[in-house]
Amino acid sequence: MQLRRELKVRLARCFALAAILVPATWAAAQAAPPAGGPDAAVTPFVDEATMAVARVDVASIKPEAAGPWMVDLMKIMNVPQQEIDRAQKDMNEVLPKATKWVADFTKAGGKTLYVVAQFSAKDPYGFAVVPLGAGADAAKLTELLRDPMGAAPKNVTEVARPGQPPVRTETNPLAQFKGEKVGNALVFTHPAIFDQVKGIEAGPRPELDKALAAGGNAAINVALIPPGGVRVALPVAMPKLPPELGGAPTTLLTQGIMWANLAVDSPPKAAARLTIQAADAETAKKLRGLLDTAVKSLKEQEKEVREMPEFDEIVKAVSPEVVGDQLKVSLDTPKIQDLARKVGPAIHRARGQAVRVQSASNLRQITVGVMMYANEHKGELPKDLQADLKPYLGTPEYIQQLFTNPQQPDRKPGYVYVRPADKITQVKATAQTVLAYESFDKWGEGINVAFADGHVEFVKDQAQFQAMLKGGGGGGAGVAPKLPAAP
Repeated sequence: MQLRRELKVRLARCFALAAILVPATWAAAQAAPPAGGPDAAVTPFVDEATMAVARVDVASIKPEAAGPWMVDLMKIMNVPQQEIDRAQKDMNEVLPKATKWVADFTKAGGKTLYVVAQFSAKDPYGFAVVPLGAGADAAKLTELLRDPMGAAPKNVTEVARPGQPPVRTETNPLAQFKGEKVGNALVFTHPAIFDQVKGIEAGPRPELDKALAAGGNAAINVALIPPGGVRVALPVAMPKLPPELGGAPTTLLTQGIMWANLAVDSPPKAAARLTIQAADAETAKKLRGLLDTAVKSLKEQEKEVREMPEFDEIVKAVSPEVVGDQLKVSLDTPKIQDLARKVGPAIHRARGQAVRVQSASNLRQITVGVMMYANEHKGELPKDLQADLKPYLGTPEYIQQLFTNPQQPDRKPGYVYVRPADKITQVKATAQTVLAYESFDKWGEGINVAFADGHVEFVKDQAQFQAMLKGGGGGGAGVAPKLPAAP
């Protein structure tokens, strides 16, 4: 915690100093921008504060090929068929929209899409640039950018209500963005950012040209270029890297990394290539050593990492190779599939833990609803759980979500309600009395169980669970459900 606080203070100083140094560094580097080049369309929107530029060759993206590719990958990872079927169903809804979006975008005259990220001591910001050729429809392109790939992002907000579930609303944050022609390009961003975009004093960033060139003709080509002011300010604010990274001078990063490129090819021949350009061959070796130190520290500090049997193989598969003065990682589809075999078990465990936590949260919310019902009915417990709790759990959609076990979403019911007594006051030992539990056919690693005092436990042993059901603390008025058959 102390290290994190110290890093925050140092980074704050870095941003403040960079705010002064960026303009000064830029003024010193001013020169006439290059007249041509494959990415000349984005040159007017690049200056010394530019952190990253992503180039997307929209026409080369084949959403219809992504579905079969992803299904193959999920099978290699041994994802349960039920989950594959659900994913395929979702992709059958989403991918046709994405295919139509690509066709509409190119028809409207959009071929290439740039996304630019700018450093700012106040608030970093970004914007999109679409080069406009003859006959391009700027209004249509703006409309399409508000709904990228037919899957607009959603901001979810919740308004709390005393004694009731929160009211959820979803909005598209891109709906308020606007598009405006600037020269021979369409700029798409938030209205409040346009003045900053128009205030960019374009100048040469030869490292940007090199970074984009390293990605070749990839469908998605991302260039990362540290702003000049940050290169100067960061070592002042934080002279040395944290001990977990070996404590080397920060200049190893700020002066040692010239640029980086991430290039991604679209399915069916998906591939990813990462290139990091170092100042020289010796620095490239030091950067590789820095990564090794970071991995070693991670294993030493994180128990879950140490206990992950696949960790070393995964690290080996994605670790960069030193090639002269560059670090490179290249993953084609066969390598990606091999990596999927290695990460599959780890992802399966992580996902299992996540859905287990979500299921426990569902049970906790259900028990809250039971207590609210009892408070308004003189201590009486619900008889028909889902029907009686409707006034207390919110919208039908929210109730449906709560009563669906994310580990087995197609199973009905997702949870079994145990009414231990007519009234909660008749329950003698609420902390030991089962109120609800995850429905099951065969006992696996365990199940989540909710108790009459509101707490939820993950019970691993089936015999222990059966004893809980029989022991209880009820007053004898309730009827326990029939237990699922033991495997």
